[in-house]
Amino acid sequence: MTGSDTLSSVSRRSMLAGLAGGGLGVAMTTLHGTAAAQDATPDVTGHPIIGTWSVEFAPAQPALVSLLITFHADGSTVWSHPLGGIGIGVWTATGERTVDSMAKFQNIADTVGDYIPGTVTAWSSFTVEEDDTLSERGVVEVQTSDGTVVARFPHDPENRFMRLTVEPPPTLDLPEATPAS
Repeated sequence: MTGSDTLSSVSRRSMLAGLAGGGLGVAMTTLHGTAAAQDATPDVTGHPIIGTWSVEFAPAQPALVSLLITFHADGSTVWSHPLGGIGIGVWTATGERTVDSMAKFQNIADTVGDYIPGTVTAWSSFTVEEDDTLSERGVVEVQTSDGTVVARFPHDPENRFMRLTVEPPPTLDLPEATPAS
């Protein structure tokens, strides 16, 4: 066997071993990646929580204010809160009618219309009740912009969310306009 034959033979063996090892690595990564992706994102596309929900409550302000939450089929949520503003979060199914959720807001003001930088984190467990209302239990944590926790309290368990549905617009009972002459 000449030097070039040895080099050629070693090169072929190295190449085959490399391809086999690489193929095995790709196969293992693919299998592992698929399992990890399935574990991370359970199928929630048919869960009854999907949609937009509203609750009215009366904080210190005399007017009623409304909290809106939309649960998307991809496991994300968008909240609209009169104090915190827009909250972005995630949810996961814990049962046929139950979910756990977490959302973050970037305003810690306690007066509607004010802004104080910081974060409000809301952890919630929701249940879609048989009457198609949504009940909640959870915890809210308020942190200043430097990370100091300044409050932690339970959600109001009396809040009952209603599913928003499309309703026909009201009719306008206005007098007939007379043409200008």
